[in-house]
Amino acid sequence: MDQAAGLVRLKIVGQAAWCNPRGTLQGGIVTAMLDEAMAFAGMIAGQFAYGVPTLELKTGSLRPCPLGPVEAHGRVVKWGGKAAFF
Repeated sequence: MDQAAGLVRLKIVGQAAWCNPRGTLQGGIVTAMLDEAMAFAGMIAGQFAYGVPTLELKTGSLRPCPLGPVEAHGRVVKWGGKAAFF
């Protein structure tokens, strides 16, 4: 976490139990990690004064996510009056 820059980096090591039949990480696991990175980035941007529930989340994949270490980076792109965009 870099509070001054408003950045967060999360890392998980995928486990076989989290894989789909093709042997790659299930998309819901990856999406949950992205959601967590966004929430932490929002809390940092709001000086930890706010909880940051997810209003809307849409993900897309360019390729399968292999088993092993995976990182998610979160930062606030725009902080609006009632919503933040990541």
